[in-house]
Amino acid sequence: MSESSGGKRLIIVGSIIVGILIVILLVVWFLSKRKPTYVSYDKAIDTMQRAAAKYYDRNNDKLPVEDGDYILSYETLVSANLINPLNELLVDGNTCNAHIIVTNKSNFYTYTPYLNCENGYKTVELYKVLTAEDNIVTSGKGLYKDENGEYYFRGDVSNNYIKLGRTSYNKEEVDNIWRIMGIESDNTIKIRKVYPTNSSYVWDDRYNEEASRAYGYNKFELSKIKDIFEKLETSGYVLTKEYRNKIVAKKLCIAPRKTDDTTKDGSTECATLSEKEYNFGVIAPYEFMRASLDENCKNTLSRSCANYNYLATSQQVEWLVTPSTESSYQVYAFDGNTFDYKRTSSSNYLYLTTHLSDKVLFNSGSGTLEDPYTVR
Repeated sequence: MSESSGGKRLIIVGSIIVGILIVILLVVWFLSKRKPTYVSYDKAIDTMQRAAAKYYDRNNDKLPVEDGDYILSYETLVSANLINPLNELLVDGNTCNAHIIVTNKSNFYTYTPYLNCENGYKTVELYKVLTAEDNIVTSGKGLYKDENGEYYFRGDVSNNYIKLGRTSYNKEEVDNIWRIMGIESDNTIKIRKVYPTNSSYVWDDRYNEEASRAYGYNKFELSKIKDIFEKLETSGYVLTKEYRNKIVAKKLCIAPRKTDDTTKDGSTECATLSEKEYNFGVIAPYEFMRASLDENCKNTLSRSCANYNYLATSQQVEWLVTPSTESSYQVYAFDGNTFDYKRTSSSNYLYLTTHLSDKVLFNSGSGTLEDPYTVR
């Protein structure tokens, strides 16, 4: 056999070997592509939420028109090629079920993913974590339940902190920390920011006929503070966009209160409600009084109300929206310990309150300042 024919044979054999190797590599690559890439439960929840948002971006006509809660099936997202089947997403996906609750409120949409697996993993709303039977007390500091099915913290509690991302305070980036005040009958969670607004505000400074001066009026619906609340709704200082879809707007309690009023149930301040709903508000006197465990906290001006009270921590004088009953230009202000009337034309800060939706899911945390609750 000639050298040329031997060389050709080597080339052919080499080509066959190379071809076989290429086929093997292609098969391995193909199989690796088909092998599921499993993720954690947390990652799966995030993926579900993004897939739901993308689905409605592509199918805007399928968004719910009426206000309310609607179910988007997991299978719909799989059929739209927006997410893998559960058994390809999670190691134990065959034992899990999932869906997304789509909430429409005045054409503002939120997507809340729910995942339930037989091994015990289950998404749970924050209000259910807070109101677990073991967390309720009937004496001392802690979370109380009233006859109306509402819950509120009392005493110098230290396990009601919640973190909602980051914020700017005094030109520094800090954790956006709030205090949980209570859970209302609709399962929304009322919270109060631990930092005041970066700026102080005039409640109202229009010319007042009674005073013959520009002292302003204490009628909330005609006030400038009402406009401030509206402007703060889009402020990144209060909440970033990521968290603004987790709150719900409510009407504010704006009725006047006498200094010798002893009520602690909101019947005085909430006798009149604002005409519209607001994303943000401020506390009312009864809420501060109710939070105290001191039996000497008897009326609006009782200094004992600051005792054994987690709300007695303010560092700046803050406005309330509770008017005086003694003049047309005075409103209650709070210095962190006691209430007093201030002329509406003076300038004070705001410690804002808001309500987390009942759909907000618990993520982590024990509620302490070092380990605050976080949500998804």
